[in-house]
Amino acid sequence: MVPAPVVPLFLKKGLELKDRYVISEPCGSGGFGTVWRATDKQESRDVAIKRLSTRGADNIVALRQEADSIIKLKGHKNIVQVFEVFELGGEGFLVMEYVDGETLEATLRRHVRSSTWLEQDEALDYAKQTLEGLIYAHASGI
Repeated sequence: MVPAPVVPLFLKKGLELKDRYVISEPCGSGGFGTVWRATDKQESRDVAIKRLSTRGADNIVALRQEADSIIKLKGHKNIVQVFEVFELGGEGFLVMEYVDGETLEATLRRHVRSSTWLEQDEALDYAKQTLEGLIYAHASGI
């Protein structure tokens, strides 16, 4: 007997995952997955939920490895916290700290579109924050 195929979840506003996380809106996507903003009802906070772009056991393992790496970096102000990793319907999800505000990519794109430059102090601050996170990660063995 062949098992029934698992139908991928259709994420949309109002969908609840694990009787805990209520999806509100997509935040962005990349090669590894899509990130959604959600509300954690248990902790009364907004979270970011990363959903893998592809299914399969190898991808779940990769997600858990990513989570383990980030968890090792807990406590640094320039690195998001991971709260939970879970699997639902054969898909992997990573629940992380939600950081409100414009992404660095969006900031840079806005300047490119308007043919303006970042202020020098602002550019140095972005570089400093990035380097602080990288130094901390490197010192932690990541």
